[in-house]
Amino acid sequence: MSDIAKELGIAEGTVRTILKEAEFETRAKTPIEKVFSDAGITPASIAAKLSELQNAKEVKRVSWEGKFTDERADPDNTVQFRATEATAKILGLFPKEDTAAVAQLFVRLPDAVLTKGHPQTCTCAECCSAWESITVTPGDGSLAPGK
Repeated sequence: MSDIAKELGIAEGTVRTILKEAEFETRAKTPIEKVFSDAGITPASIAAKLSELQNAKEVKRVSWEGKFTDERADPDNTVQFRATEATAKILGLFPKEDTAAVAQLFVRLPDAVLTKGHPQTCTCAECCSAWESITVTPGDGSLAPGK
């Protein structure tokens, strides 16, 4: 333990405390639903809050010479939209989002044989060297021997 403290440049007691707190396996695991329920956060309370937020108002005040002279409550469209969006996501009204990265790479395979006796798709060292030594004419794509 003292080696860890020396390497990290912190007190040995601090290392001991960190390691003790990191013993997750020995602690009783509480389901997250129970933690939220104990705090008063239930599906019903979330639904009630979202319902309230879907009718959110924004109070706008006007002042004159340092005193409020008028106020008006208008719909808070941003809050209402976010609440509606969150509700729709919870209810599964949106199609599932594909979280996998999608990438496409198009590779044009050679359509000419540069080394006799080799197929068009050959990738041996001799064929690769032949392909690297040619130039392609822009526009028509014709091949010409390299310089």
